[in-house]
Amino acid sequence: MEVSERIIITKEMSAAFADVSGDYNPIHLDEDAASQSIFGRPVAHGIYLVSLFSKLIATHYPGPGSIYVAQQVDFKAPCYIGDEIVITVKLKKQQGSIYFLDTIISGKNNTTLIIGAATILKK
Repeated sequence: MEVSERIIITKEMSAAFADVSGDYNPIHLDEDAASQSIFGRPVAHGIYLVSLFSKLIATHYPGPGSIYVAQQVDFKAPCYIGDEIVITVKLKKQQGSIYFLDTIISGKNNTTLIIGAATILKK
């Protein structure tokens, strides 16, 4: 089983996440400051991107009632504001009510931005 969703990361999303998290690092929000960073322009909060797995897990697979037990991630490449990304959750294996999922976010030209694994409990 595999589910995916395609979205565009906007300035508004980044600002809203900054408000919720308190992470106002200028590399996410200020074009001038970000232009001086290693990224050269504003990038999305990595943890915001990781949180997008939760939507797919809770609403699509394994679905409502899912409980996050663990999430491991590796950040491979930046996601710039304005980028279109694909969030994917794929079943690796299932042991009873425990689901082991691969979690992937890809960007332009199928570039892997984030790769990881989640463990989900669903009764």
